Amino acid sequence: MIQSRLILLKQWLPILLLLVMSGCSRVQNPDHYFMNRYYDFRDMIHLGVGVTAANDHTGVIPPSFGVYAQVTDLLKLGAITHNGPVAELDHRGTGVYMENRVRAGLLWWEAILLNQYYDDPELSFYTNYFKTRDTLWRERMRRPSRYWMGAPPKDYVYDHWNSRIQYNGPLLHNGWQHIYNSQLEVALSEPFITKVGFTARVGFDVSEIGDFLLGWFTLDYYGDDLTPAEYREARGLVSTQPVTAAVPQPQPQPTPVADLSAEELERLRRENEELRRRMEASAPTEVIVRELPAHILFDIGTDRLRPEGRQVLSQLAQDLRAEFAGQQIIVEGHTDSQPIRATRNRWRSNWDLGAARALAVLHYLMNEEKIPDAQFEQARTFSDHQPAVPNTTPENMQANRRTVILVKARAR
Repeated sequence: MIQSRLILLKQWLPILLLLVMSGCSRVQNPDHYFMNRYYDFRDMIHLGVGVTAANDHTGVIPPSFGVYAQVTDLLKLGAITHNGPVAELDHRGTGVYMENRVRAGLLWWEAILLNQYYDDPELSFYTNYFKTRDTLWRERMRRPSRYWMGAPPKDYVYDHWNSRIQYNGPLLHNGWQHIYNSQLEVALSEPFITKVGFTARVGFDVSEIGDFLLGWFTLDYYGDDLTPAEYREARGLVSTQPVTAAVPQPQPQPTPVADLSAEELERLRRENEELRRRMEASAPTEVIVRELPAHILFDIGTDRLRPEGRQVLSQLAQDLRAEFAGQQIIVEGHTDSQPIRATRNRWRSNWDLGAARALAVLHYLMNEEKIPDAQFEQARTFSDHQPAVPNTTPENMQANRRTVILVKARAR
């Protein structure tokens, strides 16, 4: 039996390798291809752990309690609650944040209260690209899809629900869970002395196996593969503009005045020529080196650098040391036109947020990457008054939330 299986494997292995290689050859960037395969694999898995304690909101109710089991969308049983921090690998989304979670199910019926505050800077400690609000991928996943009866492909997996109980009939639409999704959740609390609660959940989505296998042949069954633009956004890839400054144009000579003599006109001409030569020789011009998207650098609505942002700034520091050693550096913070909500942010306006983010980048480059203090000329912000594109769509607003790095480059 084993020998026959080995023979069968040897017969099919070259064919499988050929199909995978042909699929990989259809993409321009192998890293992009394998990144999609990695996240397709993660889509099959759901893991989470949490801890909490009794508080004013829970009162006498244990903050973690119950058992909940699900074997496909047609067989559910149990009830569970958790109110506190959780670390979760929710399919391809990963985060550490506060949550309020209540689930109760019997066969195909289910009631859910699910608030995961990964988009709130006060209640979130870490989120990856797929749990970030203002990304191209998330906006695409929230749009209705013709493949899933007009429902968004993965809306509920990556977006918290409102603070009210949701009920479903025989099936939820493809998104928050698939029909073949199976999982087990357990939560318990010590109610007398410590009043500390724990929760754990593990799940596996059989339906994602097909998407993972088909993905090797560039067949995107669920439509969740990163597009080239989304891949560049997730990687924090930004372009570098030419570093040679444009030669300043000479100032036009003043119109001759009728009562000036020929000698005075000649003297003015020579002075203008000398001024032009000095400008070409010494006048530095501000040249953009990088434009860094805000969602790569910072957590939502904060000036707190994300791990991905630190990696991008570390690479930027290497380029600054290699190409612009000794040249003056300027850091600019730009925002979109949406007004700051004072009730949820400590910023009074977009002026404050843009300035704080510019200073955060400056301090990181100076303190962590050891760019000399004297090399920084200033950190400044234009708020939303110098948009890269009009603030008319969510995509444009995302493009306008950025940090710009400039250097004082001398003309060549």
